[in-house]
Amino acid sequence: MRSFLLAILLSLLWIGMSGHFEPLLLILGALSVTGVSILVWRMRIVDREGVPVQHGLRTAGYGFWLAREMVTSALSVARTVTSRRMAIQPQALTVEGVPGDPVAQTLYANSITLTPGTATLDVDDGHLLVHALTDEAAAGVRSGEMRRRVLATLKPADRPIEEALRPPTD
Repeated sequence: MRSFLLAILLSLLWIGMSGHFEPLLLILGALSVTGVSILVWRMRIVDREGVPVQHGLRTAGYGFWLAREMVTSALSVARTVTSRRMAIQPQALTVEGVPGDPVAQTLYANSITLTPGTATLDVDDGHLLVHALTDEAAAGVRSGEMRRRVLATLKPADRPIEEALRPPTD
């Protein structure tokens, strides 16, 4: 089932990125998708982590939210660096990550880096070292909204978000 969904997603990606519907390109795309699907099936990497379909529409919702955050942050950074005063306040801060869940930790760290004005410098023991260009960017990271949304997106359906937000007790 996951291999089939992977093939559909790859096909949609191929068509969406090429934008061409000539028969030769469609045949080459189908061959590429088939080859990749067979390859990943043979490598046995089509699993919950490689093709996380269990998250469904929550992932798309997070993607749209992240895209909006990227645009608003890009406008904020552009406004900051083009102003005459150029009021940047570079700083490094440590924030709580997502210990015990490498997929959520990676998504969280990459989301911070994708947001203009912030970059994840290091991930260690459930904490992230983040560089922020301005106080506004640092406040956004400190607020924990992105972490909460990552956890809400990737939480198992049978586990409440409040439980996912609690640090592990090992």
